[in-house]
Amino acid sequence: MPTRKTDSNLPLRNDIRLLGDLLGRTLKRLGGTKLFDTEEQVRALCKQMRAKPSPATERRLKRLLHGLRTDDAIGVIRAFSVYFQLVNIAEQHHRMRRKRYYELHTPDSPQRGSIAQTLQQIRADNRQPRTASLRRKMQSVINGLDIVPVMTAHPTEAARRTLLEKHRRIADLLTAADDAALPPRRREEILRDLATEVEAIWLTDEIRHTPLQVLDEVNNALYYFDTTLFDSVPALLDELAARLDRTFPGVRLRDGAVPLRFGSWVGGDRDGNPNVTPEITWETLRLQQRLTIRKYLVAVADLSRRLSESVRYA
Repeated sequence: MPTRKTDSNLPLRNDIRLLGDLLGRTLKRLGGTKLFDTEEQVRALCKQMRAKPSPATERRLKRLLHGLRTDDAIGVIRAFSVYFQLVNIAEQHHRMRRKRYYELHTPDSPQRGSIAQTLQQIRADNRQPRTASLRRKMQSVINGLDIVPVMTAHPTEAARRTLLEKHRRIADLLTAADDAALPPRRREEILRDLATEVEAIWLTDEIRHTPLQVLDEVNNALYYFDTTLFDSVPALLDELAARLDRTFPGVRLRDGAVPLRFGSWVGGDRDGNPNVTPEITWETLRLQQRLTIRKYLVAVADLSRRLSESVRYA
């Protein structure tokens, strides 16, 4: 991991270049050389326009775009759509990479916007940072935390669960590729797997061709709880508790406190969707309950494997 500030985005650029190259190979193989060449021309002209805008370059770009047949234009649009999906994955992965870097290498200078940096800033901005009065104020603030993000289902939401799964696999592969100690064979496997996922994205419809039913929207919302929130929220609260103890000794989350909860309009918003009936809302609650119970059962099973102590030695 580079330590110089000027190099901090180098891994991101490398990831984008890698994913872009894999997409280029996919375009050539599955879309044809003509599509690849057209996309590259558009990309080059757009880069010129950004670096050094000129009427001549703008005219060339417009002439190229206006001259495309409908099928060719659709192909170019899809190519850029997939490219920006890959860029977004790389950027999200890089944010996690930078977070790990700060935690490992600069624990006393935490990342801007992190919990640690925010608490340090609060302490630094106070005239008497170590007084009991400040700790009481902080404890009062922590006791009053009640953050409730609300899940919604918007009709313009186009991200298909199929694509989200592919995005997740690409992110996992990028994480695996960050290991500097990877054997060459494993690195080659990762590159092949990345190429397969990029190709699969190109061959997958990005937009749904049939409208979502309400229960489809419910399952889509639950997907984020299943894959991310059930694990990340407890980790976030653990981090908050640890950082509070380090920055404001004695300030703590109360036992049983739930400062971060989630609400959902999906499957229950009758004003927003006339298809939401009492039966739909009941089924929504059942699906939420089933996911919660399944998550608890998985956690209990994991705990039983960890707690291997015998009663003979207790």
